[in-house]
Amino acid sequence: MGNALSRRNKDKSDKRPSQLDHIYATDYSVQRSPNGPPSVRSGTGSGASSSGTVPSPDPLLKYFSPTPLPSITIGTRLSIQQYYLVRWLFKKNFAGVSPNILGGRSKVLDAGSSTGIWLAEMERDFPNGQYYSLDLPMTMWPDTQFLNNSKTLNIVESSTLSQLPFPDNYFDYVHEQAQLFITPESIWPPVIAELTRVVKPGGYIDLVELDPHPSTFPTPLISNFIDRHLEKMRADGFFLHGASQVEAILEATGQFADVQVVRHTAPIGWDGQHGLFWRQHMKEGFTIMRPLMGPSTTPDGRMPSESEFDRFLERFFDDCAIHQCFCNVYRISARKR
Repeated sequence: MGNALSRRNKDKSDKRPSQLDHIYATDYSVQRSPNGPPSVRSGTGSGASSSGTVPSPDPLLKYFSPTPLPSITIGTRLSIQQYYLVRWLFKKNFAGVSPNILGGRSKVLDAGSSTGIWLAEMERDFPNGQYYSLDLPMTMWPDTQFLNNSKTLNIVESSTLSQLPFPDNYFDYVHEQAQLFITPESIWPPVIAELTRVVKPGGYIDLVELDPHPSTFPTPLISNFIDRHLEKMRADGFFLHGASQVEAILEATGQFADVQVVRHTAPIGWDGQHGLFWRQHMKEGFTIMRPLMGPSTTPDGRMPSESEFDRFLERFFDDCAIHQCFCNVYRISARKR
């Protein structure tokens, strides 16, 4: 399900039991057509049913259902999709730190917690910790039972783009995911500096970031679109391949040891159900970003209509599947000296 590359002591902690373990065990194969995207066929792994269909676990599948849940927004849906897809790649919710540390009375910060799904699962797995959610006003939390009943959760309404409202050396573990999309390149060093400030000496930082576009451009349709979109990102001051640059920013602080970098490749529309989920997730994300991305799909830079944009996305993601494109997902973790 994607090839993992690691540098400098890849985290070898044992994988913990998870509600998704029966999905990881499934042996998926793919039937490819020369004229269209691949289709999924489940194999004989322990997760496949006797009928030959891929199992549909709750809660994963409901967030990829063609019929959206009426109780959540598209932003919440996309955030939860991304959480489970990344969780599927890395097989666990943390990196670098020993589970023994998380099992104690550790203070854990989720910086930019969005839906709160990461915090909810961490509290489930490590109920003795003290958890802090930092984000703008909490409008995306899907698990109101966790929000209302948690005895370990502290909600702090603030932004990672400003000074964090915590004292120095406060947290044992700081987690952050998918903030590159909203953070200009010039602001990333001070963001990392603030996250570093609030980690205790001996504590850990865990950054998960995605390159939100294919890493290969095998057709003119893909390459022209990506070239135009990257040029717009450059003009707006955002990272072009920011996820791969986070390690250098972290090391530039001079305050971390045992830096670990793990990269997974996420297949876009191929390599079984996981790849089909990534295709759906990226297509839904691109769709709501039509005002931003639309002009990059046309040679003259005009805004396409919704139907034109939809047709472009179908061709784009069909090409990605046929040519086995992927995007990179990075996990960078380190221990503060």
